[in-house]
Amino acid sequence: MELIITWILIVYGTSLIITTGSIFDQPREWIAKKSKFIGDLVGCMKCTSTWVGFLYSLILWSPSLTLYWLDIQATYLCIFFDGMLACGGAWITNAFVNYLISFTKY
Repeated sequence: MELIITWILIVYGTSLIITTGSIFDQPREWIAKKSKFIGDLVGCMKCTSTWVGFLYSLILWSPSLTLYWLDIQATYLCIFFDGMLACGGAWITNAFVNYLISFTKY
């Protein structure tokens, strides 16, 4: 369970940096000028975290493939479910963080 929570937090952190980080302001603006679809994608927490989840499932670790002992033939299905897990986990984390931030505003 700790591995899944850590994986979700890694996805959340990466997605947060991509969607709101000042370091990505110029690349986001450039992407938005070139393609409205992809520009909207990198500005949306749910969209970005889904694709980050797909990528991390491929290159880092697949929670579905590892924890449920699925065989290697189910890899593409596992990548899909990992993306959905990443989206849901990052969205819940983002909602919780925003909820906590709401208490700090006067």
